[in-house]
Amino acid sequence: MLDGLIARLGPEGDVDGLSLGEFAGIGTGLDRINLLTLHSAKGREFDVVTLVGMEEGRLPRNNPSASDLREARRLFT
Repeated sequence: MLDGLIARLGPEGDVDGLSLGEFAGIGTGLDRINLLTLHSAKGREFDVVTLVGMEEGRLPRNNPSASDLREARRLFT
């Protein structure tokens, strides 16, 4: 599945015709990629999870409050 996606996104791929629905795998059964926000994924189980935007200062933000830290920890437990 991932190899197919990489091939479609590569130089010889058809990325111009790739809709968001195709990328997300809507309507293709269990063999698909799910695009979710961090909050909507809470409590779900997946075999593989890739998180983007996890650089320091983004989650939690720079100079986080105690509440921000608690929320970030809650999301990852």
